[in-house]
Amino acid sequence: MHKYMVRYIRKMSLFFSFCFLLYTSQAAESSGAWIRINQLGYLPKGIKVAVWVGKQGTAAETFQVLEAKTSALVFRGKTSAAYGAYGPFNQSYRLNFSAFTKPGHYYIQCGEVRSPVFRLADNIYEGTADFSLRYMRQQRSGFNPFLKDSCHTKDGFTMYGPMRDSTHIDVSGGWHDATDYLQYVTTSANATYHLLAAYRDFPEVFSDRHQANGLEGSNGTADVLDEAKWGLNWLLKMHPKKNWMFNQLADDRDHAGMRLPNKDLVDYGMGKGNARVVYFANGEPQGLGKYKNRSTGLASTAGKFSSAFALAASVYQKTDPGLAKLFREKSLSAYSLGLTRPGVSQTAPNREPYFYEEDNWVDDMELASAALYRLTGGQQYLKQSLQYSLAEQVTPWMGADTARHYQWYPFHNFGHAELAAATDGKTKAALIGYYRQGIEKVLGKAKQNVFYRGVPFIWCSNNLTTSFAIQCALYRKLSGDEQYAELEQACIDWLFGCNPWGKCMVYGMPAMGDTPGDPHSSLSYLYHYPLDGGLVDGPVYGSIFKHLRGLTLSKPDAYAEFQSDLVVYHDDKGDYSTNEPTMDGTASLVYLLAGKASEARHSITFPESHGAIIRGDTSSKKLALVFTGDEFGDGAAFIANALKQEQVHGSFFLTGNFYRNKDFKKVIAQLKQDGNYLGSHSDRHLLYCDWGKRDSLLVTKAQFEKDIAAGYLELKKFGIEKNQAPYFLPPYEWYNDTIASWTRGLDLHLVNFTPGTRSNADYTYPEMGAKYINSETVQQSILNYEQKDKNGLNGFILLVHIGTDPRRKDKFYSRLPRLIPALKSKGYQFVRIDELLKQEPAGIPAAYLKDSLPALVAKCKNLLDHAYMAQTLIAETDTLPGWEGLPVKLYAYKTGKDLYTGQPKTGKVYLLNPSAEKLATWIMTTCWEVKKSVEAKYINKVFETIRGQSGAQFPVKGVVYEDQYTRNFQEPYIFKDGVTVYVADSTMFPRDKTCTPAQLDFYLRIENKDLKAQTGRYGRIISTTREMYLANGGTADVGDAEHRKIKWLDIVKDLYKKAWRSDKNELMIAWARQNL
Repeated sequence: MHKYMVRYIRKMSLFFSFCFLLYTSQAAESSGAWIRINQLGYLPKGIKVAVWVGKQGTAAETFQVLEAKTSALVFRGKTSAAYGAYGPFNQSYRLNFSAFTKPGHYYIQCGEVRSPVFRLADNIYEGTADFSLRYMRQQRSGFNPFLKDSCHTKDGFTMYGPMRDSTHIDVSGGWHDATDYLQYVTTSANATYHLLAAYRDFPEVFSDRHQANGLEGSNGTADVLDEAKWGLNWLLKMHPKKNWMFNQLADDRDHAGMRLPNKDLVDYGMGKGNARVVYFANGEPQGLGKYKNRSTGLASTAGKFSSAFALAASVYQKTDPGLAKLFREKSLSAYSLGLTRPGVSQTAPNREPYFYEEDNWVDDMELASAALYRLTGGQQYLKQSLQYSLAEQVTPWMGADTARHYQWYPFHNFGHAELAAATDGKTKAALIGYYRQGIEKVLGKAKQNVFYRGVPFIWCSNNLTTSFAIQCALYRKLSGDEQYAELEQACIDWLFGCNPWGKCMVYGMPAMGDTPGDPHSSLSYLYHYPLDGGLVDGPVYGSIFKHLRGLTLSKPDAYAEFQSDLVVYHDDKGDYSTNEPTMDGTASLVYLLAGKASEARHSITFPESHGAIIRGDTSSKKLALVFTGDEFGDGAAFIANALKQEQVHGSFFLTGNFYRNKDFKKVIAQLKQDGNYLGSHSDRHLLYCDWGKRDSLLVTKAQFEKDIAAGYLELKKFGIEKNQAPYFLPPYEWYNDTIASWTRGLDLHLVNFTPGTRSNADYTYPEMGAKYINSETVQQSILNYEQKDKNGLNGFILLVHIGTDPRRKDKFYSRLPRLIPALKSKGYQFVRIDELLKQEPAGIPAAYLKDSLPALVAKCKNLLDHAYMAQTLIAETDTLPGWEGLPVKLYAYKTGKDLYTGQPKTGKVYLLNPSAEKLATWIMTTCWEVKKSVEAKYINKVFETIRGQSGAQFPVKGVVYEDQYTRNFQEPYIFKDGVTVYVADSTMFPRDKTCTPAQLDFYLRIENKDLKAQTGRYGRIISTTREMYLANGGTADVGDAEHRKIKWLDIVKDLYKKAWRSDKNELMIAWARQNL
């Protein structure tokens, strides 16, 4: 049901010694000071600021950045001037280390205070937007792919409309707004717009791993667009006719306690669990109970409908013209309603006084008219949009100390950016200026405190923070003005732990961060389901918290020392004001994270063109000779011999046509045997996009992916797996950004030749007239470039064709025996493409994958075949609480002997054992990650430790018997989430060391509340300890060997689940860092 690993997590490798962490916690406790960081990490070339806060004393005048593993000093910085008191702290300072840019793992020390370890890397945002889409899918109504069940399918019956009250209308679908199951157009349309805009603006960062219904499986459409379409389908139902528009589904009668949406039995007067009320938007105050809203019109809702539909029409106009036409019509009809009925359409309360008190609407109509102008070109929309922009230049909450709930919504105005992108001159400058005015208002407050906080701590402050960061990013991109970049980054840092509590505000992100563990959610409260990617509401003023109704914390406050009269946050299911994830806030976060991921991709070391890597590291005198081929291969044997003679390797990107050609099989085998890189150049050598109009595609995504798959099948016939050939060079060397995005979605890296020479024209022949380039000209272009470019040929990808049309007699490849030595004499090294472009962690050596990995798989298979607990399979399930979506198997087994009867003991246990291939891969990547080696001594040590400690068995729940303490006697051990545990109820532990049937069943149902507080030390499958986890960069408070905390079980569970979806196992890596 879930994927617990994304690329940015898969690549994460944090490491520092346990003594550092122990010292840090002790020093912080004794000095009453802390250093807060962005736990997600920092971009090497980005702004990097940590914050020192203390309850006594002052910070040192300087601070140091030290390498995590060695404690080597890598940067020294000057502590800022004191910012003074803030919240619970008496003094505070900013620690700016932006000048330091080397990727790696580090910690900060300022005086006696040390920070947790953090990461500098270009890929910290990779996969984060997709990760937050998990929460959006989890919020789906109608069919919920997380639960794999339907809910609220009978919605709804109408009120306030022109039709008779209680008329049934189909409005099932959409998203639940938060932990409650209400659904609003205002938040749903805004969320839909953010998702569509993210797809339009940053398509390359999204993957395709889910179907339209949210279940796993690619469907040829980016997951973010699938999610936006889910929202659009519901919006279509809520605006079924030109003059019909609904505003809300359900009301606060929903607040009837914790329950899953598919078990919702709330009665709205139609019987338990039947249809819920849907409110027709009539532009007048509404409320069926004690409380009513203050609606004055329709424009706020109509504008949001219109903008979402207009952007959808633009997105779909090429791929589905019929659907685009429908969206266009809906956008126009909604906009017309907004024109005729200006004013706000607020959400409707019933029993409680809480509702979305939206008081602005011109921003919605500005965005709608701007979107329609960009869609249709109609000048009337441009004129109207500019008029609306003048009416509300700054979103009113910016610069204010407070606001009512959702009073100024959306929290930033996309309209200014959409309009600015469609205009120029003074008009564009004025629109950008509106953004600047709002930013300045926030900055005026932010620069007065150490966290750069200018966002008011009202309900959903994290949503405001996210939106404000988006506005800063939009301003920066439109204006080129970087002066507010530190303020923008401070908002992002706040969300990921640089705040008074040191708390990340997104569930499960980053994997080893201190993220919400006890959110206000039925799914987590009742079944401990994860809420991956959900952005919680965030901190509120202490004065707001004290006056909220029906709010009681469920346990002692773990963050009590960081609370203040100014602001509070509680990681507690009882706090619906600060710790409840929201759908619309998460959708905004998707846009923000996608933008950051896109920026990071464009700032990587390797230059790109239209999404393809076109050059390697320009600081190193290495280059790659790249050969492409389709129908002609006349130079293949000559090239192979030339490379072998010069003792260099090349990289060959060949089509499926080439691999299938019987005439080329012998030379392909020789190229592989000689150690050259063999990759794909597509299967049928398709032309992807128009030569004259590059952004015009000539293939569909389905055609593209089918062709790629067929090409890799041909490589497989030569013993080359896809993961051994991850670089893909497109046919004709012609592609666009969309092709690049699709390539990334297949976990491939798009590459192309480095421009500047004429080598790629070596296919031309005299009959082509002026296009013909002879070989002397090609060679001189290479040598001239080497002399004139400041970087020479460093990192160069030099493309040559492996064969040419017979009409070309002057074959450039025949000059390689002279060109290669000439460049080698200048100090250049010729390397394969994967060596030129390799990034940390480097790939496993191909020789190991070919020769040694199969043997390790066989050893792992033999080990797993003798897993004694996996005797009698009782059942297999993918719905075990906490382990949903994973193939957990329940086994019964007999082992050892009863102390008194001499009969075999019976055990029952849920197992999630890896496959032999998965276990071997984990062992291999563990050794490579820690030692950058796959030598037998490392591989064998990891393997033998696993065999001795667990036999590669991972007990999810249940009891196991192991040889301990007494000869020929097996002791019962109770497991939960891969950790040995002790039950609090002594009557449930076997007196004679043999479990009764009742005890066995109890062990299969145990929860954390059933355990002793001091419980569990070793985590399977290699007996990882808390100390190892902390030394590997873990930041959760799991205690230590003397003071064990149950949180350790959750960490082991989460890391093992992530490993299940990955080729790395962080539990094994943590063990290896201490033992290899």
